[in-house]
Amino acid sequence: MAKGAFLGARAQAATAILGARLKAAVTWEALDQFVGGVVDKDELKAVASRLSDKEVKLIAQTSVSEAYNLGRRDEAGKHKIARVYRQSVMDENTCSACADLHNKEWSYDDPEWRNYDPPEDGRCEGKDRCRCLLVFVGEEG
Repeated sequence: MAKGAFLGARAQAATAILGARLKAAVTWEALDQFVGGVVDKDELKAVASRLSDKEVKLIAQTSVSEAYNLGRRDEAGKHKIARVYRQSVMDENTCSACADLHNKEWSYDDPEWRNYDPPEDGRCEGKDRCRCLLVFVGEEG
């Protein structure tokens, strides 16, 4: 379960980065206000809230997507799977790399599909914001 340990470490690193960004943003705003001669506590709170809400949502979306894909891969290994295909959200935010791979299909026995596992495959221009997933199709009985 090396992947699970990686995701845990990544979540801790993301939390540390978020804390550092939040501290820097509030410090910068406080210094700017101090130089201007007016300290507005409500604006300081607003800066902290805007940054933290945006960053927390991004980190949460990324973590949920990674965990979801990890669980799907693990569960697929417990069943008789015939084929795998990559599915992309096709809208104006879809990058060309993901659009090109939309509905690409492999036999489950073909190890190549593992090289196209989003978002870790590195192809998506959105990096951690990739909205693609692998779909596992079972053998028909």
